[in-house]
Amino acid sequence: MNYIILSIITLLMWGVWGVFEKITTRFYKWYEYYIFSTLIALLISFFLFIFFKKTITFKGEGFIYLLLATLTGGIGFVAFYLALMKGKASIIVPLTSLYPAVTVILAKYFLKEEINFYGILGILFAIIAIFLLTKGT
Repeated sequence: MNYIILSIITLLMWGVWGVFEKITTRFYKWYEYYIFSTLIALLISFFLFIFFKKTITFKGEGFIYLLLATLTGGIGFVAFYLALMKGKASIIVPLTSLYPAVTVILAKYFLKEEINFYGILGILFAIIAIFLLTKGT
């Protein structure tokens, strides 16, 4: 499948996800949600393991990065969920959606990826867009 189509599917799913996350805060404490969502993810992982078990390989160095990604993602998720419990989804979701700008900046310095003028301009416009989206809400 084309990466643009996959990106659009991601955009739509994550947009809907933000609304479901906010609704969920009405019913569950952050740790309850995290536990239940992890159990659901574990169930999905079980089926993926059954389907792909012959092609799964363990790579030690890669696992360190997998662990770090999971830890930082988990901490970010908890902070996101706590923010949703206290504030408006219409502010929190756009504000946290600036995370790719952080990735771009870190990728420049740690992965030596290039950011051209348009990339910098895009980050600035994203910051302006978030400011405008959250102003007055």
